[in-house]
Amino acid sequence: MRQVLGGIDRILARVGKRVVSSDACRETITVEACSTVRAAPCPACHRWSHRIHGRYVRRLEERPVLEQRVVLAIEVRRFKCTNANCPRRTFAENIHALAGRYQRRTRSQARALHALGHALGGEAAARLADALGLRTSADTVLRELRRASGRKRKPRPRVVGIDDWAIARGHQYGTIIVDLERREPIEVFAGRDAIAVAAWMRAHPS
Repeated sequence: MRQVLGGIDRILARVGKRVVSSDACRETITVEACSTVRAAPCPACHRWSHRIHGRYVRRLEERPVLEQRVVLAIEVRRFKCTNANCPRRTFAENIHALAGRYQRRTRSQARALHALGHALGGEAAARLADALGLRTSADTVLRELRRASGRKRKPRPRVVGIDDWAIARGHQYGTIIVDLERREPIEVFAGRDAIAVAAWMRAHPS
């Protein structure tokens, strides 16, 4: 366990955090970390501030360790911008290297879900993730795929394949569009109506 916490401590140190305690309760390991950040730049005006305005705890799920769920309870400090002309009055310190904005999982876990979803799709990836200790749903896997595709600039698709499948047979269907040259999915949406597909094709004339 010491070796595991040592690895987590090194990861957290990169974003100005220090592990202060850990607790193993049933199937969950909770790691609490305090902030060591004394100043931070305002995201709006980029002026550095030392004035601490408050703090809160952000809980993030990390990849499981030894078949146990890992939750990071991280202290995040808020600062008051000292620039009187800045539209931002307060702001939180930056931990984007560890987790995206408003996300409840670390980037490490998000990458794992993205890899599973890219290889297997939504439902199959969610089942395998559950077996590996990554608690998730098919919808969450698909959101990770969309989020990751939005961050990367890729060539415009030229040759695509379109297929539909039954989410709930006879009641609900979904459509997937695949780039046949790169052999990867590029869009997933609910329904199998030709109007939705035609609208997508008009938005992607390549």
